[in-house]
Amino acid sequence: MTRHWKLGIGVCLAVCTAGLVVGIYVQRVERRRLVHAASVTRARAEKGDAKGQFDLASMYFYGKGVPQDYAEAARWCRKAAEESDPLAEFVIGSMYYDGHGVPQDYTEAALWYRKAAQQGNPKGQRDLGSMYFYGKGMPQDYTEAAQWYRKAAEQGDAAAQFDLGSMYRDGKGVQQDYSEAIGWYRKAASQGNADAEYNLGYMYYYGQGLPQDYATAIRWFREAADHGYPDAQRLLRSIESKPSTAMGIRYIVVMVAFVSGLIFSVAPLWPGRSFRNSRHATALGLIALAYGGLSLYGITHDNMRYSACRNLFFLAQGLLIGMAIIVVIIIIAAKRKRTEAK
Repeated sequence: MTRHWKLGIGVCLAVCTAGLVVGIYVQRVERRRLVHAASVTRARAEKGDAKGQFDLASMYFYGKGVPQDYAEAARWCRKAAEESDPLAEFVIGSMYYDGHGVPQDYTEAALWYRKAAQQGNPKGQRDLGSMYFYGKGMPQDYTEAAQWYRKAAEQGDAAAQFDLGSMYRDGKGVQQDYSEAIGWYRKAASQGNADAEYNLGYMYYYGQGLPQDYATAIRWFREAADHGYPDAQRLLRSIESKPSTAMGIRYIVVMVAFVSGLIFSVAPLWPGRSFRNSRHATALGLIALAYGGLSLYGITHDNMRYSACRNLFFLAQGLLIGMAIIVVIIIIAAKRKRTEAK
C-alpha cells in the first residue's frame, strides 16, 4: 500500500512538472510570435500604412510584442488618424479625453471625435454627442447631442440608444416622449445594455408611458442585476426582503430539509424496523441536511444570486436534489426486493 502511495505521488509530481514545462514553453512561443508580429507591423507602419500604424499603436497600448508605452501608442495612432482612418480618429480622441499618452485635452478630443463621427463611426458619433451633452471641449448643446446620439443609435450602438432614450424621457434636446424613450431603451436592452434594462424596469414599475406592470418591471430589474448593475441589485434586494409567499415557501423548504435530514440520519439507530436495515438512509439524511444548509445560506446571503458563483450555487442544489432522488429510488427498489423475497 505504501509503495502505491509513493507511486501515485510520483505520478502527480511528474504530471505537474510536465504541465509547468509545457506552460512555460507555450508562453515563450507566444511571446516570440508577438515580437515577430510587432516587427512585421512596424515595417508596415513605417511605410505609411494606416492600418499598420493603428495596429502598432494597439500593440504599444496593450504591451503586446513591445513594452507598454501609451506615448508611443498615441504617436502611432495619431499618424493613422492623420491618414483619415475613422477608428484611429476615434481612439486618439479617446486618448486625449482620458489623458493616455497625451495631456488631457477635451477640445482636442472633441476635434478627433468629430472627424470620426463625420466618417460615420458610431462610437465617434456617440462620444461627440456626449461632449455636447456635458459641454466638454465645446458649449453645452442638448439639441446637437441628440442629433449625434441618433446617428449612432440608428447604426445599432447600444450606449447611444440608451442615451437617446434618456433624452426623450427627460425632454432634453428633444420633445419629451415616453413612447420614444421606451422604444430606444428596448432596443438597447435587447443588446444587453444594463442601464437600459434598469430604466425600462423603472418605467414599467412607475407606469411611465405604459401600463404599470410590476412583474415585467422586476424581470427587467433582474436582467440588469444579472449584468452587474448595482442599483438594480440593491432595488431587488429591497423588494425581495419584504415578506412574501415565495420567501415563506423557501423557509418551509429549509425546515423540511433539516427535519427530514435529521430523521433519516438517525433512522438506523432507531429500534424496530423503520429504516434500520437500509444502509442508504444515512446518505439520504446527509444529502437533505446539505441541501437545507445550502438553501439557508442562499436566504441569508441573498446577494449571492447576483455574484459570479450563482450558477455554481444552483448547480450544487440541483446535484443534491438529483442525488436524493437516486437514493430514494435505490431504497424503494431494495424494499421491493425484500418484499418479493419474503
